[in-house]
Amino acid sequence: MGRLVITDLCKQYKDNKVVKQLSLTIEQGELVSLLGPSGCGKTTTLRMVAGLLEPTSGSIKLDEKEIVNTPTHKRDIGLVFQNYALFPHLTIYENVAYGLKRKKVNKDEVRKRVEDALKSVQLTGFEDRFPTQLSGGQQQRVALARSLVLNPAIILFDEPLSNLDAKLRQFLRVEIRQLQKKHGFTALFVTHDQEEAMVLSDRIAVMYNGDISQLGTPTEIYNEPSNSFVANFIGETNMIAVEDAQEESNHFTAKLKTGETIKAIKRKDSAYKEHLIMFRPEHAQVIKQSVFENKDEQNVLKGQVEYMHFKGSTFTLGVKSDAHDKTIICSLQPDDCSSSTFNEGDDVFVIWNKENTYIY
Repeated sequence: MGRLVITDLCKQYKDNKVVKQLSLTIEQGELVSLLGPSGCGKTTTLRMVAGLLEPTSGSIKLDEKEIVNTPTHKRDIGLVFQNYALFPHLTIYENVAYGLKRKKVNKDEVRKRVEDALKSVQLTGFEDRFPTQLSGGQQQRVALARSLVLNPAIILFDEPLSNLDAKLRQFLRVEIRQLQKKHGFTALFVTHDQEEAMVLSDRIAVMYNGDISQLGTPTEIYNEPSNSFVANFIGETNMIAVEDAQEESNHFTAKLKTGETIKAIKRKDSAYKEHLIMFRPEHAQVIKQSVFENKDEQNVLKGQVEYMHFKGSTFTLGVKSDAHDKTIICSLQPDDCSSSTFNEGDDVFVIWNKENTYIY
């Protein structure tokens, strides 16, 4: 099985509530990531699920069984840590077999399950090596095999890739996702890396200040951020302060400090509370003022090119506008831009559609 239900979970140290009435359900075979900045409560939540921290209040049920008072080793939970936590004096085989031997599984069954686990993480032939003889990525795969071999109801990942270099992180997160789909295990994955969460997860719980700010699929989190924190944390964004906004039949019309108006379509739960509008860099066009033809359905801001960076698959333009205190970031395809298309100081318009505009 492997269905995890967290209800009103709280962890408090004196007057400091690290986790505040958090509720989350993870279905069997689902991988959910807790994503957020340092100090938001994601690791504390995972450690309470693991039994390494005692909750102040709340419920944690695994397959309908309350486990708050169950010792860690009896929770049917696998743990994959950031620092691998391998025994340096044991071989790879002995590390993976350790949990099975403690459960007094017979030798033939231990050998078969260890061989299967090492094969699943592509480490067949490494049985007699020691952890210090392996790379960081290989050691992390041993740690995963050590959890898989026990067939736990759920595996908890505590930022397992943060100690690895960027290329290896990209490789291993794909491997973990493929293994999770192949074996069908339930997983709770803690990370501060939004790209990692997007690649790995069935759903993402974006955490802020001890609670879940938004829960949804990667597509929902990116395309329909529920507030400015989520919008800022997931991907690149342009946030512009709004002086006033009027709600109309199917959209908002926002007025900027410099007098320009920006339109944003109404979405589910759209509300003008934070005095901000947002749009993504990839939704922007940049056009020189001399060739621009205005269209009523487009939002337009005047500005000057501040910089242009070539990133291989895209060009990033920074545009300075009087309507915004920060530089507006625009991501353009090579077909729409080249090193000779724009120069620093060029007068341009930044254009994007109201359908791609969010109001908070």
